[in-house]
Amino acid sequence: MKKFLFISIYIFLTALNSLGQFVKEFPVWLVGTWQIESEHGFSYESWEIVSDNFLKGKTFRVFGTDTIVFDTMNLKISENKIIYELTATANSKKVFAGYVLTRLTEDLWRFENSITDFPTAIIYQKLSPQKVYVWTEARNKDAICTDFTMTKIK
Repeated sequence: MKKFLFISIYIFLTALNSLGQFVKEFPVWLVGTWQIESEHGFSYESWEIVSDNFLKGKTFRVFGTDTIVFDTMNLKISENKIIYELTATANSKKVFAGYVLTRLTEDLWRFENSITDFPTAIIYQKLSPQKVYVWTEARNKDAICTDFTMTKIK
């Protein structure tokens, strides 16, 4: 019985420790409000912490007293993987899709989905604590992809 209890505690602590190390790598540096400047004015991307393994985000634009939300996103840990979720296009239909992290470096986070047509990848490159460069890729190499620099304002 003691051996079973010892093994159970060991497995629990090992799992807790590995989860803690994984969560430590979670991109909490995205939390806050980011401003995106374009020829049409300013839009924003904001991220908030929901829990230790879940961030909720949105992209939006403010027109006077009105706010138009373009998209909502989630960043979460699911089955020991960091997943980025947002609305995408697959076979000419809108779908809510998950993108698996294929992180290249500490400051370059690439999320990919091999099923969607657009985007097939979303990439965040942390340039500094106050600047992040973002771009998307599409299955059709002739499709217009987006890229922009975000500046942290809160």
